[in-house]
Amino acid sequence: YKENDKFCKIAYETWENQLIIGLTSLANIFDPEYIVISGGLSNEVNYKKVEKAVNEKIVTTSLKILPATSGNYAGMIGAALLAEEKM
Repeated sequence: YKENDKFCKIAYETWENQLIIGLTSLANIFDPEYIVISGGLSNEVNYKKVEKAVNEKIVTTSLKILPATSGNYAGMIGAALLAEEKM
């Protein structure tokens, strides 16, 4: 994508559009103030573009879309905390 490969650009834009559709659906259902994105591909999200697109499409109040501060480790940290809580 960063080297302007046509196929990669199409794949990325498709993924980004699906992300926008999914976040728009979640925002319309739950009306959150924030949505936090984590995981391996979270580093590749254009947060300003996605936030703007979602806010243009939602029928609820506008929201902020942010990267998780724990990055790709958020899931593992959550699982560890849940395991600790159950013990």
